[in-house]
Amino acid sequence: MKKLVFLLMAILIAGSAFAVVDPDPDMLGLYFDETADQPVASLDAPGMVTAYLIMTNPSFDATRGFEVGLTPENLTATAVTFPVNALNVGSNDNMIVGFGNPMPTTEATVVATITYFYMNPAAPGLVYMHASEPASLDTGTPAALMADYSILPLGTSVPIGDPDYPALAINYPAGIVAVHATTLDNVKSLYR
Repeated sequence: MKKLVFLLMAILIAGSAFAVVDPDPDMLGLYFDETADQPVASLDAPGMVTAYLIMTNPSFDATRGFEVGLTPENLTATAVTFPVNALNVGSNDNMIVGFGNPMPTTEATVVATITYFYMNPAAPGLVYMHASEPASLDTGTPAALMADYSILPLGTSVPIGDPDYPALAINYPAGIVAVHATTLDNVKSLYR
């Protein structure tokens, strides 16, 4: 019985400790899940895939919108939806979005859901993230509109921390590294 209780505790601790891949504050990333921990995937082509544009670890309680430019390769954005009433004066790949009311933020706040069509199985599907065009700030990064209407630059989350690496990758052969280096033995050692 003790072993079962220990195993359940370890699973709960490990699951909650790694809810978001990127630990940095005020980041924006593309993920294949709503908890911001899967920026890479394998997929047969042609096919449809859902990606989530997520603000991670925001230092603010609410946002009125965001700006981001997305450059897809071997992917086409077929639909973009928002979790609240919103107006996108940009496009599916160049979003300049205002929300009808301030939207509360959490550790992983989904600000858009994008459906991509993955076209060619001979090439990876990639999405690079950058500032929108035009951009409200000259930082070259995405931005968030605060509840008080000020604008905050956001960092871009990429799977291996290299700004030249795509923010989202399908069947990408280069440089995918393990995200979690914690093993069950490491967790057990906390209780010894």
